[in-house]
Amino acid sequence: YSERYSHTLLTDMAYLAIPINNENKEVKEILRISIPLLDMKEKIHRIIRPILIYAVLFLILTYIILYLILFRFIKPIDDMVEVAKKINSGDLSARLLIPPDRDYEILYNTINDMLSRLQGLIYEQKRQKEEIYSIISSLSEGLVIVNRDLKVLLANESFARLLNLTIKDTSGKFIYELIKSNELIRLINNTIETKSSKTVEIDYNSTSLYINSSYNEADDTVILLVYNISRIKNLEIYKRDLILNISHELKTPLTAIIGFTDTLYEDTEDETKRRYIQIIKGHATRLMNIVN
Repeated sequence: YSERYSHTLLTDMAYLAIPINNENKEVKEILRISIPLLDMKEKIHRIIRPILIYAVLFLILTYIILYLILFRFIKPIDDMVEVAKKINSGDLSARLLIPPDRDYEILYNTINDMLSRLQGLIYEQKRQKEEIYSIISSLSEGLVIVNRDLKVLLANESFARLLNLTIKDTSGKFIYELIKSNELIRLINNTIETKSSKTVEIDYNSTSLYINSSYNEADDTVILLVYNISRIKNLEIYKRDLILNISHELKTPLTAIIGFTDTLYEDTEDETKRRYIQIIKGHATRLMNIVN
């Protein structure tokens, strides 16, 4: 095969030479044909044009069929993804609408039922959490939960008030930043090690605090109940001072009564009077013992 310019016809030509063999497969003759390239290109164009048209139509038809097939399978997935995004953003009321195909009806209904149950569980958990937090907030005692790193995970308003702080001031802090006490740190560490309840009494900013700790095995945390016992301490001091004053005030007259009864007993010979004096002395001595 050869393509070259023909000086005879003054145009580009395509030449083809084909051998013609005899019975012995020897080249007997050669068939040589030629055609102008322009004619050949026109014939090729006439062949290619319908092929291209049919190819384009075939591609369009194939695209439509594939789109319909994929739409049937992808549309439900897109719906599920859209619902998942809404739920992830906090919209628990999102549901799948009528499926595009009855084959997906069972799946859609199952997912919607699952979402309804999930929404109910989340609402119930939220309600319980709010109820627990309300109970914790209403406690008059200070409550604080710390982890192994001594970081505050939860604290109620009573605890913050004990330290003259706010809830925001306690959030994310370490317990030793709020209460600087080595005894408290040892209490927490001992509670974690022994996994049993412990108590300690410390002084913080002229305030007496009674702290009870307990180990929460479920979360590996320590729950601290903090009581302000300053008033009780003051009452104990007042009570002690009162008892000391009363005992002192009682001892003086009782000592005098016992002393004078001894004198009267020595100066009296009447047995009846002596018996009365002994009774007075016995009761006075008994009162002195009670005072002591």
